[in-house]
Amino acid sequence: MTRAVVAAVALIVSSAASPRPHLTSTVTHTSPLLPPALVLAAYQEELTQESPPTALIFEYTVEQAGPHYIEQTHRIYRQGTSERDEILEVDGRVLPVPAVRILTRRTDRYDVTSVAPREPQYEFSFVRLLQVGSRFDYVFRTLNRAGGEFAVTDLTINGQSLLPSVIDFRSTNATGRAFGRLTYAWVDDNWLIREASVSAHVDGAPVRERITWMNYEFPQALPASTFARRDFSSENVDASAY
Repeated sequence: MTRAVVAAVALIVSSAASPRPHLTSTVTHTSPLLPPALVLAAYQEELTQESPPTALIFEYTVEQAGPHYIEQTHRIYRQGTSERDEILEVDGRVLPVPAVRILTRRTDRYDVTSVAPREPQYEFSFVRLLQVGSRFDYVFRTLNRAGGEFAVTDLTINGQSLLPSVIDFRSTNATGRAFGRLTYAWVDDNWLIREASVSAHVDGAPVRERITWMNYEFPQALPASTFARRDFSSENVDASAY
């Protein structure tokens, strides 16, 4: 990727499936009459029970329009903080041999427990109910009391799972500014990222980016050979920023 792409992706986060049965809240999730304070309390309780899968495999596509147009498809193998990133397709061209990089001490910048706003760092103001089919979701305006480059500005809490389904954010740094949205949903028994979109200005130039996650798998464990460092064909693709 180019330097502009790296900067745009870094701005994103200085970073459907059926509901699971183990929710601990005693509220009736489908009721449109829940007090916002009760929704927030249940939401924060549910976040404490979320944890990323021990191991997973997934694919994602990234599309960027701006000074440079970029379209890529990746397959990711992740276990703990180890990650194998395979680039499968670039700008509509399937690579005969995937470009591979092995990463260690890798953190998931889209993990909902890391991104979702919580008290006391954030102040929440109820905005409105949002009807989605027979379900009512709860929309809050959020204010990051601590300040900083990254801040969630709006939060939509799913009325069934009481977890964040939409997180709107802004991000600013010396390179530029960005506004974006992250969407989450059930995948089997896991509440995972499904899409990220961002509009940014990087070095004064407008950049739009969209990432879509798909084909999640949840193996019990991945073999050590998945993360072995070997010589792979790079196909002259820089996979330095995801």
